[in-house]
Amino acid sequence: MTESPPTPDTIAGLRERHLNLMQQWRDLEDDKFRSETADALRQSVHAAGVDIERTAERDEAQGIIDYWASAVAALEGHGYPVLLTLKPYEGARGRQAGASAQQAFESLDDETDRRLARRLFEELLRKKNETDFERSPPCTRASLEARAESVLEPKWNAILQTFEAAGAIRRLPGETVESDRFEATSAEIASTWPELQGWLNAKDKYDREVSKIESLAKRWKNADRDSDLLLRGTALTEARRFESESDLLVEYVEASQTATRRTETQKHIVIGSLIGLLVLMLIAAMSMTFYFGSESARYKRIIAEADAEKKVATEAADNAREDEKFAVQQVTIAEKRLDDKLPPVATSASALAQLDELKGAMWLGSIDRPQVRTVGGGGAKSPDFAKVFPGQRFQVYANIYLRDDMPALDGPYVSPPAKTVVPAGYFIVLESQPTGYKRSTGVQYWAKVRVVPRVYVQFAGSDRATIDAVRTDLAQAGFDVPRAERLTSAADLAEVRYFNDKDRPAATELLTVLHKSKVFPRPGSISCRSATGNTVSRFTLELWLDPTRRAKAVEIPKACP
Repeated sequence: MTESPPTPDTIAGLRERHLNLMQQWRDLEDDKFRSETADALRQSVHAAGVDIERTAERDEAQGIIDYWASAVAALEGHGYPVLLTLKPYEGARGRQAGASAQQAFESLDDETDRRLARRLFEELLRKKNETDFERSPPCTRASLEARAESVLEPKWNAILQTFEAAGAIRRLPGETVESDRFEATSAEIASTWPELQGWLNAKDKYDREVSKIESLAKRWKNADRDSDLLLRGTALTEARRFESESDLLVEYVEASQTATRRTETQKHIVIGSLIGLLVLMLIAAMSMTFYFGSESARYKRIIAEADAEKKVATEAADNAREDEKFAVQQVTIAEKRLDDKLPPVATSASALAQLDELKGAMWLGSIDRPQVRTVGGGGAKSPDFAKVFPGQRFQVYANIYLRDDMPALDGPYVSPPAKTVVPAGYFIVLESQPTGYKRSTGVQYWAKVRVVPRVYVQFAGSDRATIDAVRTDLAQAGFDVPRAERLTSAADLAEVRYFNDKDRPAATELLTVLHKSKVFPRPGSISCRSATGNTVSRFTLELWLDPTRRAKAVEIPKACP
């Protein structure tokens, strides 16, 4: 058996290519071909540095690069080629990235941030074998965000930025934010991070268990859903952990649960019948005893009274359940009616409309594939950009760049620099008629827009009516105000918070609207503070309010610091 040739990315393979070229050098057809062949080998050795760890082998590889640089320089009419040095060993660089990533992870104070960071690395790295790990293929932003709750999207974006800055992941830019892809910079990240190794081992175990359950589900489906192949007992209990992984698992687990319930029902019917039979036999025996005994009348009276008391108790319990159900329905209906009564976000609010921090240009998409939608009483609809007008309000489908200006009409179609990202679900207001650009993918529309700031209201106490009146004032002033959330941590607070310095003017306008509101007979002091250390999206403000709070008389701030 002959020994297979070494792979090109090892020092043995590079050495063999070097010796072969030395032997063939004089037989090559001309100096141009010699120069190209030597340069190709130099580039190969240069790139292979990421896989060569030992110092002696790296010195040998660098010597090969330098040897062929001298050989090319010796050719007639050729100068000395560009200097090449061996690429750094990826293992060392990967371990350095792992240390930086671990340090960045340990600096995260919020438990939610840590959970999202773990999910990120579980997607970008995986087990290769019992002892080693490898990088997963690049993941799209959509596949990564599918691992996180939608309400955590601002935190998710911040996590990506944190570990990109640490050198642990790299971004492969796409045409839009949503088409960006991400990958780990090295599999060696896990070698210096024991906790990450534990996560990846657990993820590998989880994936193998999912694969095992999926194979059972496929057997069941291929066997025309044979009931004998359904799960039962502890196997069914374990499978419930994985049913959300695929539609087939959902169907398989639900079918197993239905079969189990059917079996349990039949079992209960049999047991109930036996118990009923025993009760009847017991009642018959007691009846005979009572009939022949002198106390039969008294026992019958006792049984009748007990039945009557049981009936009264049952009716009372039923009434209580109905009352509770009715109360919950009324609260739900009342909140729905209140939300319906809230006015839509004003699109011509003079104060907000003057803030340059909210303005820019945006790609709206095409008529067939719009990036925004209209939202009104009839639900969400795709707009016809040829018929929309300035002042009209839209909601963005996904994260999309807000740019300095629109592309030039008389030059190459190039997207201008981005100012920031508008989060998915936020509203914009058109400030110009959309302009169409003919592209290979169809007419793409752009327009100048203004972003509508979103205000999340957290309140304490039970006075929701006052809070909803505040929401009405803010909506009329041009803010987007989702349903308020009751939190005990909002007790004795009255403050506006902003999370990005460029949102300070919008926060100041929010403060002004609150001070002018007629909702509070004695509003006291509503303060404003920066919370820029938090990872929250642009155009996001918070109002923390306790309607029962009565602050001491202090100077009311006119602007956010």
